[in-house]
Amino acid sequence: MSTVFERISLALNVLLNSNAAFTILDVTNVVNADGEDEVRHHEVRKLVKPFLNNIVVGRGYVVTLIDVTDKNGNMVQAACYHPIGVDSSTYGNRQNVTKYASSQAASTAVAPSPVSTCPKAAKTSSVGLANARSAKVVKVRSDGAVCIPKALLVEAGLYGDDVEIVCHPNSLGIIVGKGNRLVRKEEFRVSKRDLEKSNLGGLKIVTVSAFSDKVVISK
Repeated sequence: MSTVFERISLALNVLLNSNAAFTILDVTNVVNADGEDEVRHHEVRKLVKPFLNNIVVGRGYVVTLIDVTDKNGNMVQAACYHPIGVDSSTYGNRQNVTKYASSQAASTAVAPSPVSTCPKAAKTSSVGLANARSAKVVKVRSDGAVCIPKALLVEAGLYGDDVEIVCHPNSLGIIVGKGNRLVRKEEFRVSKRDLEKSNLGGLKIVTVSAFSDKVVISK
């Protein structure tokens, strides 16, 4: 049986790969359509909210507040995640926003935050998350380290190469270099110490984004 975290990650991929406009409740609905045990909406929201804005901007999405109707027939606002160039008015699930929860209004829409840059990043292309080829939410290990999935390393063209870790304020980059760390296993481990240098220590989950020439870890 998959963990709730894994099921949420899969649900997000389903929605993003279909270029669908969605709210967090839609994420809950997709999770609960996978045939496993039902997950309460408040639990999905608690897990997904901290990183969702970074994920969607990495996949070419923006966030807009929209009006929806709660279970009592009241008009409330919710954050709608929709592809750039697609108007939020195309979202059509405004009457079905309470299948797994009562009113879950979003008081504000948090603007997606780009990954910070530093002079050393000039070796590679722009570090903006909007340029990412793909992104994945990764759970931090109990020892504080993060393992980068092989699929993202392949996507970034790093698999089989020597790489180095570049620490930025609030983000960490993995690029081809003379770090004498050969990427050839199923996962590439980034230590707790390196994460702390980038102000990423103490987190439970991080966003890992694959670009054409690097992998970036961010909040």
